[in-house]
Amino acid sequence: MKKFLLIPVLAAVAPFASAGVVNGSFEVPNYGSGWGPSLTDGVAGGWFAEVDMIEIGAGSVYGTTGYTGNQVLELDAYANAKVSQNLTTAVGANVITFDSAARSGVALSSQGVDVLWNDVVVASYNPATTAFSSFSVVVTGDGSDKLSFVGTGTSDSYGTLIDNVDVQAVPEPMTMVVIAGGVAAMLRRRRK
Repeated sequence: MKKFLLIPVLAAVAPFASAGVVNGSFEVPNYGSGWGPSLTDGVAGGWFAEVDMIEIGAGSVYGTTGYTGNQVLELDAYANAKVSQNLTTAVGANVITFDSAARSGVALSSQGVDVLWNDVVVASYNPATTAFSSFSVVVTGDGSDKLSFVGTGTSDSYGTLIDNVDVQAVPEPMTMVVIAGGVAAMLRRRRK
């Protein structure tokens, strides 16, 4: 009997399934305490540049705090960049999460990011501080989707930073009802 009761508890602990963003914290390639631009998908660990280049570097190079790991991505290597990754996603609701910060010493007019899902802008953010903050947007996946980030504002080789990118499936409401019902049944049985 206990084996059946563990299933809803495990589902409640991990209700989201990851779509498999590769290199979401931009740790590949490893530039140590420096930075570097890269054009190729293989070098940038899953990401490819559609406009400008991919610039990855140590978060400390950009004067920021609160980043995940050691490195972040700047969305303006030489001009406002568009970086993308093709994903295998869940069909239905998915949530894109990422952290973003303004580059230290750069005018806020030079900073901003558009989030694109299959080349359609689904959100725009303008970080106001050099401390990374989390942002999210819910999108509809069709099983094979493209996630892109585009630098906005002044195109001057100084721009917004992103880090900690992930895409996860959102459970359907009925799934959550079943999970909640299973947890409630388990709690009732424990009280008896």
